Amino acid sequence: GGMKMLHFIPITEQHTEELSRYYALCHYRVSDYSLGVKLMWRYMLESEFAIFAGCLVVRSKIRGRWTFDFPIAISEDADMDKAFDAMARFCYEHFLPFELNAVPQEMLPMLTARYTNIETRSQRNLSDYLYLAEDFREFAGKKYAGQRNHIRKFHAKYPNAVFREFTEADAEKITAFR
Repeated sequence: GGMKMLHFIPITEQHTEELSRYYALCHYRVSDYSLGVKLMWRYMLESEFAIFAGCLVVRSKIRGRWTFDFPIAISEDADMDKAFDAMARFCYEHFLPFELNAVPQEMLPMLTARYTNIETRSQRNLSDYLYLAEDFREFAGKKYAGQRNHIRKFHAKYPNAVFREFTEADAEKITAFR
C-alpha cells in the first residue's frame, strides 16, 4: 500500500468548531496554539491544518517560509512519531526545509532525542508573556509604570475613546480596518 500523506486545508472561520475542539485538548502554554491567533493572523500566516495519526498538524508561513507547529495529540491513539515522519516526508517531497516554530519548551527534550542534527533559535521579541488578569486590570506597582504611561498618553490623545463590546453592526468596520 502507498504511504499516507498529509493533506492540508486552509484555516478559515468554517473550521472554527472543529479546531476549537482540538485546541481545547492542547496544553502547550504558547499563544500560537490557539484558534484566535490562527484566525487573527491568517492573511499573513496562511495557516493550514491536517489530521494525521490522531494529531493536529498545522503549518504556517513565517517570513515567506513554511514552518510547522508542534503536533497536538487529539485522540487516544495519537502517534506523534507517525506525525513527525509524515511532516518530514512532506518537506522532503516538496523540497522544503523541515522547520518547527513556537516549540513548547517542555517538548524540546523529545525533539533533541528524536533528531540528532537539530538547531534551535530563541527570539525574545517573538516570545509570549503570561500575565495575571488582576495585574492587567490594575497595572499596580513599579513594574507596570510603562504601561500606565502608555494608557495616560492614549487618553490624552483620544479623550473621546470608549470601551465597548463589538456587535454584528461593527463587522463591516472591523473587516475594513485590516
